[in-house]
Amino acid sequence: MAKFQMGTDNDQAAETYGREAMRAYPGEPQAYLVTGFAALSNKRFDQAYQLLGQYDQLLPGNSQIVFYQGYCLEQMGRQKEAAQKYHAYLQRQKQGKEAQYAYNRLKGWGYLR
Repeated sequence: MAKFQMGTDNDQAAETYGREAMRAYPGEPQAYLVTGFAALSNKRFDQAYQLLGQYDQLLPGNSQIVFYQGYCLEQMGRQKEAAQKYHAYLQRQKQGKEAQYAYNRLKGWGYLR
C-alpha cells in the first residue's frame, strides 16, 4: 500500500503505511526504502537519512542510497558529510542525473576542480 500511495503522489499516506510495514515486518528492507523515500518527499530529511541507512544495512550495495543520503545531509546543512557521500557515490556511478548533480555540488563547494 505504501508503494501504491507513492505512485499516486500521496507521500504522507505512503509514509504512514510504510511505518506500519516496518512495524509488521522489521526485517523487510523494502519497508525502509519506501518509507525513507516518502520521508524524503515530505522533506523530513533526518528521518529519510536514517531510514535509508537502515535499508542499506539490511540490503547493502545500492549506490542510489548513498546519493540520496548525501542529498539528505545537504538539505540538513551538513555539507562536509554530504560531500563525502557524493564522492562515494561518484566512485560507483559516473553517469546519470544524480551523478551530474553530485559532481556539480562537489565542484561548486570546491571539492573538485
